[in-house]
Amino acid sequence: MFFKEAYDLSFQSSGILKHLAVKEGDQISTGELIASLDTTYLKIDLDKTKIALKTAQANLDAKLASRATKTEVNISEKQLSSAQTSLETSLKESSEALKNAQISFE
Repeated sequence: MFFKEAYDLSFQSSGILKHLAVKEGDQISTGELIASLDTTYLKIDLDKTKIALKTAQANLDAKLASRATKTEVNISEKQLSSAQTSLETSLKESSEALKNAQISFE
């Protein structure tokens, strides 16, 4: 006896479909990967955030080396802190988005 069931599936995040591992009519098992999204944009955003952090660190180093005023150093330190926070946030968001970029049959 053959049972045909249909399921509506969706990703937890939006994006461009990169890979569709099954076609209509295929039999699938629990846990089997069905599809995945393109995550290129995540890597690009993460790289941009890393560059911003390196730039902020270089700016602070330059201020310290040039005997900048305390106000200038404080501004650079705040920019560095902000860049570090942005990177931490981007890493968490990217990790979660990567998990959500694949859909398996559960």
